[in-house]
Amino acid sequence: MSIAFLDEIRASIRAMDPASNRQLPSVPVGLPAIDRRLPWGGLPLPGLHEITGSPADGAAVAFAAMIASRLGQGRSVLWSSIRRPGLYGYGLAALGFDPGALVLARGRRADDVLWHLEEGLRSGALAAVVGDGIAPDLTASRRLQLAAEAAQVPAIILLPSGPAPLQSVALTRWHVASRPSHDGCPAWNLELQRCRGGAPARWCVEWDDEAVALSLAAEMGNRPLASAAE
Repeated sequence: MSIAFLDEIRASIRAMDPASNRQLPSVPVGLPAIDRRLPWGGLPLPGLHEITGSPADGAAVAFAAMIASRLGQGRSVLWSSIRRPGLYGYGLAALGFDPGALVLARGRRADDVLWHLEEGLRSGALAAVVGDGIAPDLTASRRLQLAAEAAQVPAIILLPSGPAPLQSVALTRWHVASRPSHDGCPAWNLELQRCRGGAPARWCVEWDDEAVALSLAAEMGNRPLASAAE
């Protein structure tokens, strides 16, 4: 029995154990309504997070940048993509992300991006890694989760449009879509679709440029998914 196979089994066992959530260090999202919903009190650092959304409206990219900024804590972030030639620096800065901390990489295939992420996690030099436009299968997601745990560094996956993978060991999966904003600031319908040890939920949020933080945009902000859909 190979060591890699044993590692995959260990990752699967940890993924099914809600008690392990409490042992993971985390960083608050910055919006109490969301942080209270997460079993860790925020986004766990050593773990895999998935984000879905339409590439056309840029909401998923903006949310990923916001998360990377909060998790990054001022250190460099690797952003590897197979679909995006570059990112808009001023837009990143408006979301609290320092463009100078961004390390861009480009892959021709999903395997290239996965290699970038794993090597970035192993380097010990990064605060977070982002894989843009890939959909890791169960084995690949286990490898990323194990690498993130070993490095104590988060891995964020921006899934391509279309059906999301049914099987994954990601700690969280989010869906983000743009919504109308009264003041021109980014506004999103944010859905926590999966959460290890937690329940799905939805929020309507807006980005506050002055506070450099999210704020609730509707009364339904902290309602469970089932009741919010009624």
